[in-house]
Amino acid sequence: MAPFCALFILRKGASPVHPKNILIIDDDEIICEVLTEILEGEGYRVSTAERGETGLEKLQTERFHLVLLDLYLPGIQGIEVLQQIRVAFPKLDVIIMTSNASTDTAVEALRLGAQDYLYKPFPNLDAVVQVIRKTFEKRTLIEENERLLKDLKISNRELDGAVKRLTALIEAGRAMSGIYDTAELLDFFIGLVATELGVERASVMLLDEEKQEMYIAASRGVSEEIIRDVRVKLGEGIAGRVALEGEPLLVEDIKKEKRIKGEFNPALSDSFISLPIVLSIPIRLKKKVLGVINVTNKRSGGTFDESDMGFLFGLAGQAAVAIEGARHFDELQASYESLKATQDHLVASERLKALGEMAAGVAHDFNNLLSGILVQTQLLAGQVSLGTIDKEGIGLELDLVKRMAMQGAETVKRIQDFTGIRKDQPVHVVDLNSLVRDALEMTRTKWKDEAESQGIAIDVSSNLHDVSLAMANAYELRQVISNFIFNAAEAMPQGGKLTLRTGMKGDRVYLEICDTGHGMGPEVQKRVFEPFFTSKKAGHGLGMSIAYGIIKRYNGKITVRSQVNKGTTFTVTLPVCQQAPGSGVEAATSREQPQGEEAPASRVLLVEDNDQGRKLFETALKHFGHTVVGAASGEEALALFKAGEYDLLITDLSMPGRSGWDVSKCVRAVDPNIPIILLSGWSVQQESAKIKNSGIDLVISKPCPLDELRRAVNKVLTGQSRTHTGS
Repeated sequence: MAPFCALFILRKGASPVHPKNILIIDDDEIICEVLTEILEGEGYRVSTAERGETGLEKLQTERFHLVLLDLYLPGIQGIEVLQQIRVAFPKLDVIIMTSNASTDTAVEALRLGAQDYLYKPFPNLDAVVQVIRKTFEKRTLIEENERLLKDLKISNRELDGAVKRLTALIEAGRAMSGIYDTAELLDFFIGLVATELGVERASVMLLDEEKQEMYIAASRGVSEEIIRDVRVKLGEGIAGRVALEGEPLLVEDIKKEKRIKGEFNPALSDSFISLPIVLSIPIRLKKKVLGVINVTNKRSGGTFDESDMGFLFGLAGQAAVAIEGARHFDELQASYESLKATQDHLVASERLKALGEMAAGVAHDFNNLLSGILVQTQLLAGQVSLGTIDKEGIGLELDLVKRMAMQGAETVKRIQDFTGIRKDQPVHVVDLNSLVRDALEMTRTKWKDEAESQGIAIDVSSNLHDVSLAMANAYELRQVISNFIFNAAEAMPQGGKLTLRTGMKGDRVYLEICDTGHGMGPEVQKRVFEPFFTSKKAGHGLGMSIAYGIIKRYNGKITVRSQVNKGTTFTVTLPVCQQAPGSGVEAATSREQPQGEEAPASRVLLVEDNDQGRKLFETALKHFGHTVVGAASGEEALALFKAGEYDLLITDLSMPGRSGWDVSKCVRAVDPNIPIILLSGWSVQQESAKIKNSGIDLVISKPCPLDELRRAVNKVLTGQSRTHTGS
């Protein structure tokens, strides 16, 4: 081999907490000695071998983290040694060393799995050390990525399980709402319980109100003799106590359970309630208990937990509606009133089914938003860890996360829309072009990242012309556009082109979403906006109907043009805003809105029963320059108010004991002039009479951006907003 002729100065490095083991396979004794001295000075443990055969033997008996391998060796050549290492130790890093290297040799070594290569003689020993350090750093990153991937797979499995249970709840509601024979219904229900929870024994016990005792109405794994003979008095044992109190019970040791101590019947318990674990859930319709569900003996041998209890509780609620309906079905056939009651029940069942479908749709939207938030935060975390923070760009990225969080809040309001809870109309002036850009950015993981990971190319282009402002709800409209983009991407499983185009048609602004996907036939186009109609295998048929309802509420229109295998174009038209700028309507599309007149530093009484929320709002208000006194309940707030002087009251609505309404009325009775802001996660804006009677000046919905909170505080403290409801 070529002589080692570089001069060097030995540098003693700090020894790692966990020294790495390095094997040098080289027939040049001088190189082995020099590298050993250098690397041991860096804190590594070093072993050497002059032949490839010797090196392979050492790898079989000792654990090494890195191999420095000469390409040209007596006996087995370095390339062959590398090949054997890759087979026997696929995760062991190898760095090639050679004095007769060529580009082809290096490429071949890297192709066979070498991490790097070094030319001899070494002109700079620092470079050798740096290559080794980088190799270990890379291995550390690989191992960390593997760990994160493993954690992600576990999380995905857990999420998958939750989604499956949610799907089971939805399907159960749909199925049970169509079964009116009590025996058939209960048999279906208990079969579903036994399957989904994986239990050997399960039973439904119904309450005989006249005898005040329960009997087994349906079961799995219970003998006919027990079904025939067992009767449980209300309040007796586990099942009787659950039926009496109407609360679920998870028992780990029946003999130590204080709530039933001295009351359980061992013979009865052994007969159909297995020790030492039992889960009993009441079947309750409003405040009325119809019976209980008992499950025991998981086939896996595991124990029941809170997720099992929650799932079974959800099923019990659906079962309660179905059981009560089935019980009355035959009786309600005799007269018109009976028929009317039956129809009411069917409507209620359909409403329950619809809400189940809505829950699936909302879960889909939330998953999309959470995915975007997760990706953005991980990217930011990656920048922090690498020290590559872009101070100018981080504000935009954090703003995107904020907007996705606010869009999640608007998704919750969609449920209120669907159930008729929300009656407030949109009050935002929106820039359609800005919303299109936001929607494209928020859905990038679908049409770009996810598509490219599957080898699919979706060409997305936007042709945005100057358009007038429109009246709409920015978050809702952004969600509608996002849903259209998602649907378009799903309609192009082999890839294609997606185009978003805006423009003006008379006094209306329009948006076209065009894809080159599989398209729709005439019959599908006719029904595309019908609730619960879907052409997707895994669809729920609510997305388009909800979008249709939202746009209609804005006095807009949605139309569709499509041909099979030639693509689809959805067109949304909205009336332009007729309101003059500065007339008091919030500009929802503006990233930074004027704060208005800044209020002087004031003393604020903040009422919020959630500790974390209270601390966050306290921090924000102090940041605005105010002095804040926090109260965790209405009673505490009234005591603090009577004992001190305050310039502003900010109160939550839903609290144990006294509600925000009560606190506002009491405070207003003492001080008629103090400004009051109601901060709530409930939709109360339409309750104008109640707001006025409670003396509230401004209502802000949770979650709210800090600039919105600041503007609200400035308004009421400077007298700009009194007896007025905000967003």
